[in-house]
Amino acid sequence: MFRIETLRSFGIKPYVMPYRDFENKRTPSQYEKDLAQYVNKPMIFKSCTFAEFSPRKGFKCQTYLQ
Repeated sequence: MFRIETLRSFGIKPYVMPYRDFENKRTPSQYEKDLAQYVNKPMIFKSCTFAEFSPRKGFKCQTYLQ
């Protein structure tokens, strides 16, 4: 989050890509998917903070930050 917010303060739009290994044995966590969804969609990234973002009905990303 520190890197994302620092890039935002410089006016740079970051791109988040969840890590996957070459053999695809590791699947991204739900947190990684939600963060990528938030950052990689400019309309969402510019309109709210990650804590306010709601990727699924009834869920706010504020729970990740506690």
